[in-house]
Amino acid sequence: MSLLAEFDPESRGRDSPAARASVEIVQSGSAIVWERGRIRALAARFPRLTENVLGVMYKLLVRMFYIHMSLSSRNAAQRLRQAVVDLSYGIGRAVPHGTEIDITNEELANMANVTMFTASRYLSEWERRGAIKKKRGAILLRSEGRLLSMEV
Repeated sequence: MSLLAEFDPESRGRDSPAARASVEIVQSGSAIVWERGRIRALAARFPRLTENVLGVMYKLLVRMFYIHMSLSSRNAAQRLRQAVVDLSYGIGRAVPHGTEIDITNEELANMANVTMFTASRYLSEWERRGAIKKKRGAILLRSEGRLLSMEV
């Protein structure tokens, strides 16, 4: 399922165009969408809602800063390794021999801003050294400590 959303449709015709975002759901899920007027009324009635949104936005801004700094100060292997570890905490699920992450090599390469060839090469090396196990459409992180301690 894909969703294309246009934020602030009332801004059309003004100096700044409406922001657009797209989301692709890769597993069963749902999306909740509020009309602008309704969410503003709720925010006025419940100020905590605005505080929560600002908190989420702050975390996203910090994450974007982190990503920018990572791109300019880390090499490909370091970015890829950090992406695997971050994903293990974000979307990973505990299984008997580690943490399984549902992600393709292409998605992981995009996340770390490396080529698929580079991602595949490092993942194969890390698998050979026992830190991960590659599966079709998934990675099993066997040992976070081993992965983080590897020279890159």
